[in-house]
Amino acid sequence: VRAQAAAAVGPPGRLPVYWSGCERRCGHPHGEWIDVVATPGGHHITHVRGDRSDTPVAVGNDPGALAAAVASARGPRIP
Repeated sequence: VRAQAAAAVGPPGRLPVYWSGCERRCGHPHGEWIDVVATPGGHHITHVRGDRSDTPVAVGNDPGALAAAVASARGPRIP
């Protein structure tokens, strides 16, 4: 998970990304963030806003596709 996170973080100034190695998501933040959960078949990426979250986007074990999906989920740079 750490190596994949390092490859997909992208530029600062966007929504924070919380990486989990399992569905428990221990220690997740509060507020708004992008949730990335590693699964045996790839990753699930979700935009979380407090108690609400979008439907997860599934991305296979392709580092390039993962980086693009995380960057897209993070949205535009915050000035």
